[in-house]
Amino acid sequence: PGVTPRSLPSAGGEVTVSATVVSCDPSVRVKGDAITVVNGAPKVIASVTLTRGAGNAFSGRLRLPANRKKKAVTYAIVVSATPLV
Repeated sequence: PGVTPRSLPSAGGEVTVSATVVSCDPSVRVKGDAITVVNGAPKVIASVTLTRGAGNAFSGRLRLPANRKKKAVTYAIVVSATPLV
């Protein structure tokens, strides 16, 4: 998967999540989650359903919240695909 931009200001903002997904199910659901660690446990901060573009390309915009802490916050963007059967 790809994410642009790779960094945001402390005010937060939107990132574009993109992925190439090859599936034999034409109605596959592709989702992107922004995950960070809160109190030692992973927590999903934001989610987006990616829409199909040309071919096997999927993308969507994900809004990340403002960072009110004194140090940088790091997110992992996890993309998953689920067949809609």
